[in-house]
Amino acid sequence: MIEGSNIRNIICFEGDWYERDLRHSFSIRPILDYLTYNSEIKIIYRSVGTVAQLEHYLKIIDRYKDSKYKSYTVIYFAFHGKKGKLYLNRSESITLESIMEMAGQALKGRIVHFGSCLTMADETRAVNFGQNTQAAIVSGYTKVIDFHESSAFDMLYLGYMQRYLKAGNITKFQKKYATFANQLGFTFVY
Repeated sequence: MIEGSNIRNIICFEGDWYERDLRHSFSIRPILDYLTYNSEIKIIYRSVGTVAQLEHYLKIIDRYKDSKYKSYTVIYFAFHGKKGKLYLNRSESITLESIMEMAGQALKGRIVHFGSCLTMADETRAVNFGQNTQAAIVSGYTKVIDFHESSAFDMLYLGYMQRYLKAGNITKFQKKYATFANQLGFTFVY
């Protein structure tokens, strides 16, 4: 069983999807707003464009994990991705291993979801990430994903987690949305 209350508040870190053209405002934020307005979920949202920013925020979560951020049991990374890594901007990426190192105990007992292409494509690295961070669940995608489709799937997934506390129920979710999950290459380890 995942520790925490019935509400799984969310901390979301999001990269800049179109940094080459500031007129584009693609963001996962409206999905998070939908969840907030239609449930009791609280959201902490931060735009992250550099490794230093991500490290800064993870260290804050680690420092206050048992007080201010105890009820924030979901950490959601919304970035571009490749196998085993996230792109924080066009030129700066970070591997799962580097996230593990900088996170300290920030991810321990939490659900970590990578809303990014291919980040979970290397199962060995994903399992290693889960074991070393002691995350309750690590989930994400093994395929190149469409932004709109994965955003819709993430909304369903994050909403579903609010109702079902046991990690094994993620398997039920995956079966319920099997076609959609398979299309995106959704996977998880716990």
